[in-house]
Amino acid sequence: MASLGITQDAIQPGEYDDEWVVVLDDWVDGTGRTPGVPATLTAKPGQRVRIRIINTGSDTAFRLALGSHWMTVTHSDGFPVEPVNTDALRIGMGERDDGSLSMHVHGHNIYHVEGGMMTTLSYEE
Repeated sequence: MASLGITQDAIQPGEYDDEWVVVLDDWVDGTGRTPGVPATLTAKPGQRVRIRIINTGSDTAFRLALGSHWMTVTHSDGFPVEPVNTDALRIGMGERDDGSLSMHVHGHNIYHVEGGMMTTLSYEE
């Protein structure tokens, strides 16, 4: 049975408050919007989140902007890489990137809208 959870590396301790898996796809309905309810990712200020971004699209390379947040990319397609800090990530078809986010922008909710796709990063008290 497959799981979307993140398997911890033996050499990388799990010093994270939460884990998110974001699956990107290029399937749209007849209106040009993705089917289903958009995801809401919730965090508290000061939390450290481990994030895995997977592009399951068949014909689309995505650019994921993190709106006032920086991600430290630690893995690409399952292999460790030299950590890189970025505020946006370009991910091709079939690629997977892992990293971490420090949730530092108190009370600043982020709405990512492009081509009908939307994910909300919401802060809770």
